[in-house]
Amino acid sequence: MHKKSQTPFNTSGDFSYRTIEFDTPSSELMVTHGGFDNSDINKDVNAMFPIDRLHELVKEGFIGSLPKETYTFMGGGGNVEKFRNEKRARKSRRSSRRRASTSCSARAAAVRATVRRRLSRAAARPKA
Repeated sequence: MHKKSQTPFNTSGDFSYRTIEFDTPSSELMVTHGGFDNSDINKDVNAMFPIDRLHELVKEGFIGSLPKETYTFMGGGGNVEKFRNEKRARKSRRSSRRRASTSCSARAAAVRATVRRRLSRAAARPKA
C-alpha cells in the first residue's frame, strides 16, 4: 500500500517502506504488488487497509484515536538479511531523532482490549 503520489514499490523484490499519514484519503491510496492481481483492492483499498473503517471507529468513540502515520511494505521482500539490517539501521537513526509515544504492537493490544471490553459489555446488556 502506498500513496498514489509516492514511488510505487519495485515488484521484483522491494524491501523499502512507505509512510502513510492517517489523514490521507483512501482515494489517494493504491497497491503495487507483483505477487497477485491487486485490481480489486485498488477499487477499494479498505479491503486491505481499512483506513475508512478505522476513522469511523474513532468517530463513534469505539477507539480513542489513530496514530499520526503508519508504515507499509510491499510484502515480497527478497533478501531477508538485507531487509533486517537496513531496517534496524533506519529504525535506530529514526528512534534517536524522535520517540514514539506508544509502539505499534502496544496500540494494537490496546485496540484489541477495547474491542473485547465493548463486546463483553454488549453481550451483558439485557435484550430489548
